[in-house]
Amino acid sequence: MKILIKIGLATSLLFAAVPVVHHSAADAKTVTPYYNWSGYTGSSYQFVLDKHFKNALLNSNVTINGYKVVKQVKEADIMAGFDHYYDIAATKKINKKYALKKFDTIALKSAKNQIFTVILPVQKGKISIKQFQQVYGTNFSTEAETYSERGDIIEYTYSYQTKNGTFEAFFDKNKKLTELFIISDGGIEF
Repeated sequence: MKILIKIGLATSLLFAAVPVVHHSAADAKTVTPYYNWSGYTGSSYQFVLDKHFKNALLNSNVTINGYKVVKQVKEADIMAGFDHYYDIAATKKINKKYALKKFDTIALKSAKNQIFTVILPVQKGKISIKQFQQVYGTNFSTEAETYSERGDIIEYTYSYQTKNGTFEAFFDKNKKLTELFIISDGGIEF
């Protein structure tokens, strides 16, 4: 009797240690990383260095204050929205036909009311180019320097490819991050 109890106990422990795994069709699919932000980005900076934000950004699956860029737009459909970006910079006024603003995030719209660019201000003076590149790498698609009329550098820009477009990081003359642009494929680089 004792032997049967020991064998039964040993057998139940053996089967308890073997995990039971159920597979479904959903398991075969990979889950695309996503990131959803609601609120002011200009008073924060840490989300930029968050690995979840980076992975979602590179996979073109980021929603900021309800704005997410579409996968692809036609260049002809974005010209008015693109031109309005410069109006916003000059007048600080938003024309809802071409752009939307929630908190401090600006979304540029195409002629078909599709979001083709999301502009995120970032708390200034907190992230250097070096820190940024430690997270996002040095495999950027373009690098640019903007000069003032006097010939001194006023801005550094780095563009990175994403699954459905690009994102651009803008740094001031002190090499500190100021804002990010998430741009859909077919959009014009800033």
